[in-house]
Amino acid sequence: MTLHHVGIALGAMIFSAPIINGSAPAVPSDATSTNHVAATELVATLSPVGSSRIAGSVSFKPGKDSSQINATIEIRGASLDEQHPWQIRNGRCGESNPAIEGAVAMYRKLSVRADGTANIRQTLTTAMPNPATQSVTVSQSPNDIDVIVACGNLSVNK
Repeated sequence: MTLHHVGIALGAMIFSAPIINGSAPAVPSDATSTNHVAATELVATLSPVGSSRIAGSVSFKPGKDSSQINATIEIRGASLDEQHPWQIRNGRCGESNPAIEGAVAMYRKLSVRADGTANIRQTLTTAMPNPATQSVTVSQSPNDIDVIVACGNLSVNK
């Protein structure tokens, strides 16, 4: 084997992924941080919390770059003329006081129609949430942001 061939063989060993016990090493799904994931569609089913009747759905799709997401939020079971803030939370449904991701002001409020439904399509300036550690909540009112009436854990749309 010539020195040239040894260099090629050595380069192949350095740049190829080792296979141990028949499987390649895990590749992290989040190359930027533990709170955000690579671009993919995320969804959540919003379920009522406590005595609330509010339920719905959430969809997040990648925006024009990694600093934006396109959000679609739909709720039903609310009362006419109510205003319900929604948020991405750093925590899963049922966890005690999960922190809000970003500024509260970046989320538009859901304005309830006569049929008890509301929906929003909004572009947020934030990275895609991490479905393993984050959820979406709907609050009782702008004055009761910490009173959660619906919650859904994020997951990758399959």
